Order: sequence, then C-alpha cells, then structure tokens
Amino acid sequence: MPPWFRGGLRAWLAQFHVDPRDGLADEFAALEGRLGTLRAFERPYRGYAQYAVFRRA
Repeated sequence: MPPWFRGGLRAWLAQFHVDPRDGLADEFAALEGRLGTLRAFERPYRGYAQYAVFRRA
C-alpha cells in the first residue's frame, strides 16, 4: 500500500476509533506457548483484516 494512501486510510479509520494493529502477529507469537499452537495467521484483503487460529495443546 503506498505510504500516502496508508496515511489517509489510517486518518479515516481514526475517525471511527479504529486502531490498526501492525504488531498483532508478534503478539500472537509471544502468546503461542500460553494459548496453544498458532496454526494459521493471515492478512486477507491486502492487510486490511487479520485472522489467526490457535489450537490448544
């Protein structure tokens, strides 16, 4: 995503109290041992959404 578009999109999302979480994959990796095994992590729609699946150990 071009930086100028990303900035505009984030400004627009902020009007609705939405905070993009760029570090969410790192947070899931840190929680992996406590929550189970991270089976899948995807960013569909060119990174607009984030989807994770954990499996309990």
